[in-house]
Amino acid sequence: MKKILLSLQVLAISLALSACGKTEKREYKPEPEKKPADSAALTVLPTNWKKAVHLMKGFPTGIQVFLNNKPINGKSALMYSVVFDPKLIELKPVAAATNKKVSDFYRDEVAAKYVCMNGGFFGTNTSYSLSMFNKTISAVNIKSLNTSF
Repeated sequence: MKKILLSLQVLAISLALSACGKTEKREYKPEPEKKPADSAALTVLPTNWKKAVHLMKGFPTGIQVFLNNKPINGKSALMYSVVFDPKLIELKPVAAATNKKVSDFYRDEVAAKYVCMNGGFFGTNTSYSLSMFNKTISAVNIKSLNTSF
């Protein structure tokens, strides 16, 4: 038993000495900084628009979100702008037969999704704008509109 312990001690000391032995001098070469593929803005916006990186976690290259909190007519406002490259990101317009919240559209979409926004012109249960995706029309343009005001 003492022989085995002595052999293990000798082995441990040998490994420690070889690990601490002199080796050739190596220079420190840091990895070059890797910038995200979409670090450059996809478009030029006025200076009051700031890229909202905190909202873009998990976004692929080709879509960016910008924020603007500049007051409008003296009232505070928070505005969002979503910029995307249609060569890289597909826009999927959808319409509902009944009134639906934007959050419900987002929740119900099964495909990968990054942004859901209320766009186009519409009235109660009626879209006034064309909505078409993959050659399927879910809403046609309104032919005419008469208002009393």
